[in-house]
Amino acid sequence: MKRMRQSFKYSGILLWLMLLLPSLIVRAQSVDVEFPSQERVQRPAGTQTLDNPLGFDSISLFFAKMLDVVIQISFPIIVLALVYTGFLFVSAQGNEEKLTKAKTYFLWTVVGAVIILGASVILNAIEGTVTEIRRGAVAPPSGIERV
Repeated sequence: MKRMRQSFKYSGILLWLMLLLPSLIVRAQSVDVEFPSQERVQRPAGTQTLDNPLGFDSISLFFAKMLDVVIQISFPIIVLALVYTGFLFVSAQGNEEKLTKAKTYFLWTVVGAVIILGASVILNAIEGTVTEIRRGAVAPPSGIERV
């Protein structure tokens, strides 16, 4: 019985990879990442420069592009996890232990999906806050002097 469960587990993992891998490859090929143009500045002779290997002008632009790739890759995974959770609910057939397990899987799948899909909102909020702090628009707490 244990050997049968193990073979079922490994065949399930193999099935996930067979279904997911082509989707990831197609997504990776279709991701259109535009690199900002880098202007070359004339430097005096004898000075050394350090070129930006990533090609992004700001860290927020880098994170935004990386986040787009992560969302495009994780979306099919989220859909497959929801389908698997639905399968757990159907296969529980009223068994309380299996229903509890299915509810737990569903809860954490939804939490993960909200975090991944809401990450762009979090990134925009952090970027906006940092921009406002740099401008000095955010007032310091009372009793603290601005330098």
